[in-house]
Amino acid sequence: MKNHLGKEKSPYLKQHATNPVWWYSWGPEAFEKAKEENKLILLSIGYSTCHWCHVMEHESFTQQEVAQVLNDKFIAIKVDREERPDVDSLYMNILVGLNGHGGWPLNMILTPHREAFFGGTYYPKNNFIQLLNEVQRVWAESPEQIHATGRKITEWLKIKDRDSAVGELQPTIFKSFYDGFLEGFDFEKGGRAGAPKFIPAYGMRLLMRYHLREPESQALSMVQKTLEMISRGGIYDHLGGGFHRYATDSAWLIPHFEKMLYDQAAMAQLFLEAYQLTGEEELKMVLEETLEYVLRDLGSNGGGFYSAEDADSEGVEGTFYVWTKEEIQKALTPSEFRVFCETYAVTEQGNFEEKNILELLPNKSRKDFSAELLSAQDKLFGVRLSRERPLRDEKVLVSWNGLMISALAKAGAALSEPKYTLAAKQATQFIFEHMRMPTGELFHQWIEGTASHEAVLDDYAFLIDALIELYQASFEEEYLFEAEKLQKIQDRIFRDDTGKDYFSSSDKDAYLIKREKAFMDNVTPSGNSMTVLNLMRLSDYFFNMEWRELALELLRKFPK
Repeated sequence: MKNHLGKEKSPYLKQHATNPVWWYSWGPEAFEKAKEENKLILLSIGYSTCHWCHVMEHESFTQQEVAQVLNDKFIAIKVDREERPDVDSLYMNILVGLNGHGGWPLNMILTPHREAFFGGTYYPKNNFIQLLNEVQRVWAESPEQIHATGRKITEWLKIKDRDSAVGELQPTIFKSFYDGFLEGFDFEKGGRAGAPKFIPAYGMRLLMRYHLREPESQALSMVQKTLEMISRGGIYDHLGGGFHRYATDSAWLIPHFEKMLYDQAAMAQLFLEAYQLTGEEELKMVLEETLEYVLRDLGSNGGGFYSAEDADSEGVEGTFYVWTKEEIQKALTPSEFRVFCETYAVTEQGNFEEKNILELLPNKSRKDFSAELLSAQDKLFGVRLSRERPLRDEKVLVSWNGLMISALAKAGAALSEPKYTLAAKQATQFIFEHMRMPTGELFHQWIEGTASHEAVLDDYAFLIDALIELYQASFEEEYLFEAEKLQKIQDRIFRDDTGKDYFSSSDKDAYLIKREKAFMDNVTPSGNSMTVLNLMRLSDYFFNMEWRELALELLRKFPK
């Protein structure tokens, strides 16, 4: 039996299609049902490669006792955050406003009119059932109390962006950024102090620019320390290339093992710029291994890039990537085994649940790897291919592809490597052939041969950036003219003429209680900040002073 998700193409929604929970997708059927039956809505948002989403599905959403509560007392809606980033952003902002932090799975409870009043992330099954029953009790006894809370949160949501520090952008903002980064820096392990550890790729790129302004500062040394540690730690895949999403510890050793396309794009650009700045050969090697991973494992036959690979395989997180000492010994010659263990800190007891996450020891350098060690790595990579692979989410998203195209174009130009430029061109062609409407507007995603969902601001902004980079790598003017066309479409669909900035989504979804605007860069840049760069460059190329003035307006609106 399948619930309402049976016809969905999203891998995440498909994972939940056979749950006993009678899930709906986001849309009129669910919302009309909620109003008609006066039921609260459980809005549950996640993505296909999310480890804790898998855990909560297994513990709760596959269980009849949870399904009975949800089916009897709620309208349950499942959303893939990658398919509907506008829905995810809206309710994640509410969750962070309520709790001070967020994450996935994002579980939000709404009134029948879609006003949020309570939310959280992962809940163990018994806690979740207790929570649902208690919320339902309050709804039955004091619905006005819940409506009042929902109205307050909705009102807060509508005014929360109004306290922006409007004014001129001052050079002191860069000093403030540097001082803040320096104060929270982990001088032993790199990155921000503490755990978990996310790779601050865009902050690092800004630090390198600050170094060019202030060469006597510690900006470059902080970047170098961080890149050295992450490229040695378990957060980096030493056999297959590429980066896992983040480290759960303070030493970059134990990752959440999923691999996201946007992280590979961010890290490729970071390592490329660090190599350009320092000439350090090891940075170039990590860059090339990361790009090779993307081309080999995330590339589709048509040229576009898939979204992600899961953390789990065989039902356990990290199984694909970790090793017992015995497994390694069995695959290698005695001398290969010795040099491999000495290089990657392999022990009998292991460093992760009695197995080994590979980490490159401090006295070892990729530049000095022997033929014997490289042979050992090739053999173990071959052994790994025989294991059950993690799920690959085969959605092609314009936004994340834009980030990857930009990274490939920059690498192709900087390293004089035609295969990277060619891959960037092929991915761009895929988007134009399969993800563009006859009228020129973009779709957001492509999966199983079908493009769907109207594009959001990030799709346009990131692809325009990619087209500018591709022009600068190839000097083929068609890419610049395509960027100009897309910028005009972006202005028409997303620009707020009263605020001179950009909404994150169009005005076509009547079920969103607010059109969000995003200004903060996170694991990806915000659409507005990328647009500033795009407008500045397009203004120079096309002598369009209106675009330059709009870029300056954006900077004046949110200088912080």
